[in-house]
Amino acid sequence: MTAMAVCLLNAQLYGCGEVTYTNLQSLHEENAWGWTIERVVLSDTATVVDFSVSTRPYSRVLVTSCVYLSDEEARLYGVKGAEGLTLNKEHYASKEGKAGFRLVFDPMPRNTRIFDLIDGGGVTMPRWYGLHDSAYRPDFPVAEEVVDSQEVADDSFCDGRAVVRGTIEGYDPFWGDGFVNAVTHSLRDGYQSKEASALVQSDGSFVLDLELEHPVWGYLKG
Repeated sequence: MTAMAVCLLNAQLYGCGEVTYTNLQSLHEENAWGWTIERVVLSDTATVVDFSVSTRPYSRVLVTSCVYLSDEEARLYGVKGAEGLTLNKEHYASKEGKAGFRLVFDPMPRNTRIFDLIDGGGVTMPRWYGLHDSAYRPDFPVAEEVVDSQEVADDSFCDGRAVVRGTIEGYDPFWGDGFVNAVTHSLRDGYQSKEASALVQSDGSFVLDLELEHPVWGYLKG
């Protein structure tokens, strides 16, 4: 990375092989209320991320060993360690609701401009998408034409028919008459639902005939 590029990215070069970002923004965040990424340091040996937390007193602070970075080429960089907390162990903010810690990851390329930080330990874990220096403007595609969404929707759906054949393992005819129900949802002319059902035969087999418009989203249940 040249000195000019470092300047444009509002990064500071701290000696050989080390680039620091201190004014980060994200395109989207989830489950990260009160968490701030204060600094990211990229070097040849590691990527270091410093966090501060400002939340309710004694709130839980948890980071799992599933946390990772992902750069603009979708390459993944796993966590190597942590300072200020232990991975996979619950910690708690102070009486004032403050906490701070550091995560150390495998090294990302020093010219990385935008990346994700995701804790893959569960759907409630924090994640940041599109982290970048505030002076950097990601080069997103720009729409060349505006079209009527309703016209596109009308042209996108076709009438069709689907036949689903299956067998319920372990079906016992002494259970009495059984049915398999299906619901399909279409977006043509607004959100519409269609239902269908089929009788389950004594051997557990069934044939379900569906009228649908595709593309379509649907599910089966017994």
